[in-house]
Amino acid sequence: MLDRQYYMYSTDTSHFYSSREQYLHNMNVRYRSEYKDVQQKLREIKEKLKQSGYSVDDIKLLTCGKTNEINIPEHSHENIAQYLRWHKIGKHKREKEKDAKEKLLTLLSNKVRANELSNGKNHIRSIDEDRLNITNIISVFDSALSRTIGITQDELTNDLIVVQIYHFDVFKDILFHGFTFQGEKYRYFTSSAGQKRKKKALFIKDAVWNKIEKTIMCGLTIESINAKGGNNVNKHLAYMALTNSATDEWKDMIAGRIDYVITDIAPAKSIAAKNKNVKVIDISLTVEKYCFAINPNDNKGIEAKLNKFLTDNADKLKELQNQYIQGTNTQKIIYSAKNAKNPLVVATSPDFPPFENVSGDGFEGFDLEVIEMFCKEYGYDLVINSMDFDSVVLNVGAGKSDIGAAALTWTEDRAKSVKFSESYYDATQVIICLKDDTTFNNCKTKEDVEKILTNLAKKQEVGSGE
Repeated sequence: MLDRQYYMYSTDTSHFYSSREQYLHNMNVRYRSEYKDVQQKLREIKEKLKQSGYSVDDIKLLTCGKTNEINIPEHSHENIAQYLRWHKIGKHKREKEKDAKEKLLTLLSNKVRANELSNGKNHIRSIDEDRLNITNIISVFDSALSRTIGITQDELTNDLIVVQIYHFDVFKDILFHGFTFQGEKYRYFTSSAGQKRKKKALFIKDAVWNKIEKTIMCGLTIESINAKGGNNVNKHLAYMALTNSATDEWKDMIAGRIDYVITDIAPAKSIAAKNKNVKVIDISLTVEKYCFAINPNDNKGIEAKLNKFLTDNADKLKELQNQYIQGTNTQKIIYSAKNAKNPLVVATSPDFPPFENVSGDGFEGFDLEVIEMFCKEYGYDLVINSMDFDSVVLNVGAGKSDIGAAALTWTEDRAKSVKFSESYYDATQVIICLKDDTTFNNCKTKEDVEKILTNLAKKQEVGSGE
């Protein structure tokens, strides 16, 4: 029900820290912040040095301590001394930041290992209640789950808790062994498509799960669901470890902080095209079709118009799609119309390039460019309504937007709320890794890949970008 809401806690993996882990985390954040301040100071001094006639190569020699290889005019001695001093301070801050992070990650990894060896008897993590405040409370629309549980409208519940995942080892700990909050035990329940995209997970109170399990499971067992392609713990853990947003976190892979990334074929090929050190493991792990969601009332006749547009322009859209994937498209900034006379309101979640993304005070991406072309052909003024991914279908289904453009896949559940256009893109998920990595070289099928992913998760060989 879109007119009924309730409130729940939204935490992150840092809320489960022990006092020692919290201290190391704080030190890491502190030194990282101080390092950024030092870098800003160095940039200011560099500008002064450039104004004094120093070249970029001269400044690099200063950074390496090779002051004897450049001519230093007397009037710039003070700036040189400042630059060397701040460079030394920055190096110190960077080393302290890395040291704190390494100690934190080692501690987290050791605690996970201790729980593995003791089958969860070494420790159970708990939420630090003192660190929760009003910013950790979110509103959620009423659903079949909330009605089954019996959550009261407009009240704060602790039956369900959302966890934002920053540290993989903490998530692994609570995924396998649960956690406690206010004296109650919690277990992992599920992650929606939007939550997976945002690296979030939903946990449920044990006592509540025991009460509603038979109703929710409809007489099925977890094993029977998993046999039909369900999301078992090890598979989810492996995928969660890898899906650190390929469009952003792949840089951590280059830097050696994580090993692999799973993403859609479009961003994967786009990244590989721009970086010679990266390759795509061309084995499809999943195959889905992207469609546009359409207001179920469809008073403007959008469904027929949009499907005709997609069919008539299939070749042109395919070419444009390839340009986005290969990174050869001309950057096109799309703006939401102001004072629209004939508006077409489009709901989107601009966090998934190359399909949709924020660009300055506008937007860009394949989905939005297609919709802009459609608007021009049919005389609409494009009005863009930005929101979280999970809200797109709800928004369109409630009639607040005409179209949902957010790399949406057709599902039976979503089709109950909205209409869908014909498919405009076949989405397959693949792995990207460093070019010299041979882990998946002998894989022929997705089952071969998934077996390796599960083993990697068990051995904790998959990195944990922050």
